[in-house]
Amino acid sequence: MADSKGRPKKKFKPAGAQLVQGLLAGADDVANRSWLGGGQGTPGADQDAAPAAPASDAAQPSPPPRAPQPRGGGAPPQAAVPVADPGPAPDAERDTPARPTTARTRASAATENNDRENAESLPRASPGAEQSAAAARPRRQRTTAHSGQHAAVQESFTHAKLHSSTWKAFGFRISPDVLALLKDRVNADRRSSGNTQLAIGHYLDAAFHQQPAELPPELIDMARKFAMERIWETEKAQPSTFRVGPSVLEWLSNLSVALQDAGFARKGSLIVSAIVQQFLRTLEAEGPMQRPEKQVKSP
Repeated sequence: MADSKGRPKKKFKPAGAQLVQGLLAGADDVANRSWLGGGQGTPGADQDAAPAAPASDAAQPSPPPRAPQPRGGGAPPQAAVPVADPGPAPDAERDTPARPTTARTRASAATENNDRENAESLPRASPGAEQSAAAARPRRQRTTAHSGQHAAVQESFTHAKLHSSTWKAFGFRISPDVLALLKDRVNADRRSSGNTQLAIGHYLDAAFHQQPAELPPELIDMARKFAMERIWETEKAQPSTFRVGPSVLEWLSNLSVALQDAGFARKGSLIVSAIVQQFLRTLEAEGPMQRPEKQVKSP
């Protein structure tokens, strides 16, 4: 049919069909813009919403484009995190192949252990022993009245001054009358020689330094004679301490054992007193001690 102007009339379409088509088109558009459709819509209820970034005047860089999400839902794919190369392992952590233990290896280890034990078992000389050996003097034989006992005292005095650290104290038991004569002799020699540093220890060192290493039988006879001369005396010898050189200290330390071997045990006081008395008699025969002459070295 045509209208008055001769144009064909449009067919009538119900409004319900147009409304349904508009709703379907709008639903597709919303689905495409939503989170399920890959857009930037609101996340689901089970995910925490990120706090809004504070406003800033500076222009923020645009976020990188997100990968399209599947329409069927599910968790979005996570980007792969690059892992740094750990690098080569240190030398201490590297596995070192163990060397096989052979009979030769075991024999070599045993030899090294034996050498180490033998080296440790060897006696080592202490610094004090080396110093004493360096300061030791050759033992002189018993001198006569004409060989110069004054020179022996002066030698002991010089040794004590140069090697004072090697001189040690020793306990003597000298008969009281002999000890009194010794003190008088020291004081007289101090006055005659002008050496006020002379001490009793210098005279004892000079007297015993002349004795032989082995105890001679005549020394025991002299001690017995000394005891017979004082058989009626009741005063006993008192211990006194004096410093002597290393060689004399060694000789006096071995005196007790030597007297036991000779059958004259516990008579050390008689031996010491007899030696000192003989030494004083020799000094008296030589006269007063004089100051030693100075030796001038020739150019």
